[in-house]
Amino acid sequence: MLTLAVALSSSVLAQDTREQQIAAAQAEKVKTLGDEAPSGAETTIVRVMKSPLLAGTGGVFPWFGSVYEGTSFGFGGGYLRRMPRRSELVAVAGLSINGSTVLRGEYTAPRLARGTIQPFASVEWARANGVSFYGLGNETITAQRTDYNFDPLTIKAGLGFRPASLILLTASVERLGFRTEVTQPALAFSAGPLPSDNSSLQFNGVRVGAAFDTRTSPGYSTRGTLLRATTAFYSETSHQPYDFQQSQLEAVQLVPLVREQFVLAFHALATFTDGSGGDSPPLALLPYLGGGATLRGFGTRRFVDRDSLLLTGEYRWRPSRYVDMALFLDAGQVATVREQMAWDRLHTSWGIGARFHGPGFMALRLEYARSAEGARVVFTTGGPF
Repeated sequence: MLTLAVALSSSVLAQDTREQQIAAAQAEKVKTLGDEAPSGAETTIVRVMKSPLLAGTGGVFPWFGSVYEGTSFGFGGGYLRRMPRRSELVAVAGLSINGSTVLRGEYTAPRLARGTIQPFASVEWARANGVSFYGLGNETITAQRTDYNFDPLTIKAGLGFRPASLILLTASVERLGFRTEVTQPALAFSAGPLPSDNSSLQFNGVRVGAAFDTRTSPGYSTRGTLLRATTAFYSETSHQPYDFQQSQLEAVQLVPLVREQFVLAFHALATFTDGSGGDSPPLALLPYLGGGATLRGFGTRRFVDRDSLLLTGEYRWRPSRYVDMALFLDAGQVATVREQMAWDRLHTSWGIGARFHGPGFMALRLEYARSAEGARVVFTTGGPF
């Protein structure tokens, strides 16, 4: 019995000693520790989420996208200032890989008449290098491609009026001027009116529009309907024969499935351009198909003519809160007059894509698309519609 008691006593003393050693080691470790801090990855995420684009605040933000569609990837910076009564000021400066540049300023004035009227104004200048042109019509070939440089300056002012929460009426006046520099003048002139080197056009424009929109946000939404119609008339200030009218009809339908984890998205866009009194609309301002927002499997501005029709369907799903995946099918055509449009003249492309977005905007879109002319990768900002 004495031996057993001694053994138990030794075991208890050893256990106490080990606990004391552990406690002493922990106390020593505490002396060397600082306050708990987030990891580098957590810090980066917090900084991104506090940017003006995501947090809805103001300040300086990075900008990336397209200076002018078809001028390759662009980057730059911007400044956003939010003010009372939903007014705000935005300024952006960007530069693309091929040397194209853009400067843009937008001002949205405070709302008037109990929030139903909101004035707005904007000015934008761009220098777009290497804008592609394949000729006019729905059956052009890639071997006809030529390029031109384009430097539009647009000044706009107008009013938005909301007679109801889902309805927006707009009216604006514009001053539009541009110059084009053609790399192969003979080919360009054979296809349509395009001012040659050192030629410029100046237009006064008037635009009116109406929209019915039930989407949660125009930048990103998983449900809702958009119906929009606009028409604009442009008059060349020096009475050159380029006066024209251009109208658009657009419809978007988003059908959510399984608690909005899946979405069926449909889009239709028709553009019609008519010369005034026999005038010819400038080639640089005609509607086009091809690129990151239209026929994604074709080169940018692949098909150009006075009228265009685009139909798109997408099946979207959300693997995470800020990422969408999509399977898509595009179909479209251009024509000199709308009577030429027919189902058997549609060009098609299809593909798969990933979209990175915030609660109400699309930050980045990466897509792989195929068509009869091969495969293309789309890397851009903003949604396809």
